[in-house]
Amino acid sequence: MVMVMNGLSESAENYLKAIYRLSRNNEFIKPKVLMDVLPYASSTITIILQRLASKGYVEYRKYRGVRLTEKGKIHAAKILRAHRVFEVFLYQKLLMDIIDIHVEACKAEHALSTRVVDKLYEFLDKPKRCPHGNPIPTEDLETPKLNDTPLARAEKGMYVVTRISYETVDILRIAKNLGMIPGKRIRIIHLDPKHNVVILDVDGRSQTVPLSIARVINVVKIEE
Repeated sequence: MVMVMNGLSESAENYLKAIYRLSRNNEFIKPKVLMDVLPYASSTITIILQRLASKGYVEYRKYRGVRLTEKGKIHAAKILRAHRVFEVFLYQKLLMDIIDIHVEACKAEHALSTRVVDKLYEFLDKPKRCPHGNPIPTEDLETPKLNDTPLARAEKGMYVVTRISYETVDILRIAKNLGMIPGKRIRIIHLDPKHNVVILDVDGRSQTVPLSIARVINVVKIEE
């Protein structure tokens, strides 16, 4: 059974959440980018985007792509706030794995009331970020702007991993296996767009990271 919250199905809310996470500075997102991260057929994606546009949640332009309206941003931030606060609870209090907390939060985010989320937030001493490093929207559903950079756009040098900006089970598993978790210090040795990889030094070992993963791992440069 598909749950419907505030007139939107879970799948429609997942679209809003995906656009929110993928967009930087409210830029338009191409439908093809959504196809890479959402488990739906291209025809389904087009239909859902058109429906979300008709309800005022997104601005959809055929050749430019899609971006959230103010209404859409508020709704997406509400979902992500519930998701990320619940992840902190599962990680800190139940000591669950960074992959498992994402799976469970995806189930709970559509059902948790604002009242419960706010109480969890207070109970956890108002955390700023989820265990994957992503900012938690405030009670006013504001999300602070971040100054980190996707690994795929970074230059050679020393960095610290700040967050995994787009979480799926597969992405989290790969990031964990590579040791690419928030707080990890890494050195970028070589960016090789021809072969779609980034070569890193992680704990003295050479690691080859696919660009598809490097695009969703964010970093900040640090002193050598």
